[in-house]
Amino acid sequence: KNLAQLMKLNSEETVYKAATMLANAPAVHVLGLRSSFAPAYSLAFGLGQIRQRVYLMDLSSGLLAEQAKRVASTDLMVLISFPRYVRESLLMAQEAKASGCEILAITDSFSSPLTMQADIALLAPFESSSFFNSTIAMYGITNALLVETAQIMGDKGVKELERLSSIEQRWKLLISSEDAGRPNLKDD
Repeated sequence: KNLAQLMKLNSEETVYKAATMLANAPAVHVLGLRSSFAPAYSLAFGLGQIRQRVYLMDLSSGLLAEQAKRVASTDLMVLISFPRYVRESLLMAQEAKASGCEILAITDSFSSPLTMQADIALLAPFESSSFFNSTIAMYGITNALLVETAQIMGDKGVKELERLSSIEQRWKLLISSEDAGRPNLKDD
């Protein structure tokens, strides 16, 4: 139900415009707190594979104000928040707006406090029949943004992926399913 609604709430044109912002901004800062942290992390992780200067912002270090200070007027701020909205997300939206940077909000409705601050908003329904809100639409929209951004970036995105893959191979960061069963994974 939420995925079907997701398609109705966001036009292809709006998703393309948001992906273009993600591809072209000098730097992208991503903030999602509490239940919005996981999709924010997923978006920042994926973007970091295909472009440089992607920064995941969080409260864990207690330095959110210091992170806000680093946002330049030419950057893009991506804010992800759903009810119950977190105060720091709105404060970051207001700070980013005051700095002159563009804001992409991923939220639940046009009445969300983030949409009032945003240059562009993508909507992801979260209704669920259980106590926990459904996150499937959040991941659906972030995945659509990643795919569209990668297509827009073209060869630049591929080169960033190749560069990352080279580092991962040199550092032997990833193991294959065949290696996972080996008792000793020390350097070969």
